[in-house]
Amino acid sequence: NRVRPSAASEGYKRQVLAVLVCQYRDAAEGRKMGEIAQDLVERFNARDVRGRVHYYFLSSVSPWTSDIQNRLPLLQRAADYSLEAGDLPFAALSLFDMLGQNLMFGSASLEESEDLLARYGPQIHGMGQESLSQMFNLMRQSFHLLKSGSRQRSQIAGDYFDESKVRPRWEDTGASRNLFYLQLFKNWLGLIYFTDQPAPVRLAGAGAPIAHFDSVFAEYLDCCLSLMQDKKGSAEKPAASLLDRLVEYEKQAPANFGFMRAHLQGELRWKQGDLSGAMDAFDEACAISASSAILCGMIQQRTAAFYLNLRKPRFARIYADRARQIFQQIHSYGQLDQCERMLDEIRLQEVRQAPEDSRKSSSVSAMADTAVTTTASEAELDLESLMRSSAIVSSEIELDQLIGKLLPTLR
Repeated sequence: NRVRPSAASEGYKRQVLAVLVCQYRDAAEGRKMGEIAQDLVERFNARDVRGRVHYYFLSSVSPWTSDIQNRLPLLQRAADYSLEAGDLPFAALSLFDMLGQNLMFGSASLEESEDLLARYGPQIHGMGQESLSQMFNLMRQSFHLLKSGSRQRSQIAGDYFDESKVRPRWEDTGASRNLFYLQLFKNWLGLIYFTDQPAPVRLAGAGAPIAHFDSVFAEYLDCCLSLMQDKKGSAEKPAASLLDRLVEYEKQAPANFGFMRAHLQGELRWKQGDLSGAMDAFDEACAISASSAILCGMIQQRTAAFYLNLRKPRFARIYADRARQIFQQIHSYGQLDQCERMLDEIRLQEVRQAPEDSRKSSSVSAMADTAVTTTASEAELDLESLMRSSAIVSSEIELDQLIGKLLPTLR
């Protein structure tokens, strides 16, 4: 069981290189390199770096080529490997990624997500990593804002995390990763509660982890919020640029990037006035986002807002009802409350359109009545003419006189 000194170093270097290849060159090639790195540390029992190697693979290599839903138990294993080696920072990072994915992309109810946060919280805090403990507290406070539906999201503050106290320290120490996740969670909540019309949050000093899946998700959130707020068309170019990349990412990992591509496509086409294209894109986004309950519900609601904007309340109701059903299933009462407010708007639009619909219906009915009356009158006239003509024919045998008497009855 003796570890070859070069095995640990070689495995770690190969995994870091795999991350860079995924970021700047080719995801499939990066995955092959990452798998070789994992094989090296397992084969030679490189315990000191095994957790790190697995974490980098799961966070920054595999999401570009395989479904992220498959990595949840593997992130737990990476945390266990790191704890076994005493590598507490990477143990905490692995748990943070696992909990973050479950919260933002999972299909669990909010009660189940809360149970996971409560279960792993003491373990993360017990690792003595202050920065990562603060990131976990940020996640937990964001979850409570999601659950409560609170509109006080300009500052994330509560029992677990107070942005006004923690953020200045992060800025002073250059904690770019922490600032990145503060920005991400604020924009995530902003998109979920989009009816409050929040502007995208962009924090100076925020730095996305290289090749991490969350870096693309953060761009997606920013572009969606920017398109909703944009009055001058300045958000369209960045959104189109990201959309081009998402199309490429989707080819190798459709489950991870498809819903982002379709939803962003819907928002962009709506902004550009391509309503038919927006309809198709929103419908596709609703269909392929089902594995992530919170995001699927949000996209269903955005689609309802799209049809409400087009003054098509019947279509808007279909999507709003679907969103409400999703939020009821996962017990997301804050989103459910937002959905009920949208349904009130839909009902109001239906009521306002009712007189217009009634006038149209009355007009159609009147036209139909006129047609029936005209047809009936013409039938009566024809019958009357036929009866008079028959009487004339029967009483007149001279052709000239018969013609002279028939002509007036046919005028």
